[in-house]
Amino acid sequence: MVAELIRPSLLEFVKKGMPGLDSKGFICFDDLGEFRKDYVKEVLQDEIGERITSGVVDSLRSVSFNGVNGICGGDSQTILYSTDSGAS
Repeated sequence: MVAELIRPSLLEFVKKGMPGLDSKGFICFDDLGEFRKDYVKEVLQDEIGERITSGVVDSLRSVSFNGVNGICGGDSQTILYSTDSGAS
């Protein structure tokens, strides 16, 4: 997936682990899914100030998300975001 299509907050998180990634770079869906899981875990921990059980994080894996104009690729870890709000 092209990095410029990833939600900005998630992309910022991904760049912590892949500092050489720029907006034209690519990341595979499996790696993006792992980064997304870790990102959600970190955000939830920051928000509630508690440790999130692995069961909660694992349950998030079973959810597929679509962005505006996004497409899910069929597996439960695929997440696509579009920066296009659909407004003209």
